[in-house]
Amino acid sequence: MHAGVFSAGGKLVAVNRPAAEDAGRIAADDRIDAAFRGLSFTRIAPGGAGAADSLVQEIWRAFLIAMLVALVGEGLLSLPRRAREAQAGGFPAVEAAA
Repeated sequence: MHAGVFSAGGKLVAVNRPAAEDAGRIAADDRIDAAFRGLSFTRIAPGGAGAADSLVQEIWRAFLIAMLVALVGEGLLSLPRRAREAQAGGFPAVEAAA
């Protein structure tokens, strides 16, 4: 069966590619060397890109700290004013009628 959109019984039917096509396979080192013979290349083993991983972690850590500070600041700005500040700000005080 081929992937695509087909008409069946007056309705459109979408058929996706098989899941086996998405399965990642790691080629042997000798096949890679043979395929790229004569070319200059750098091989990165799975989990071996340590410098890039540490940079990503550092950026995410800084981003999360900045977002935490922003959320705390937003929380402080959204707090209601205190009663004394509200009265000094021009709101009339309610007195009991006696």
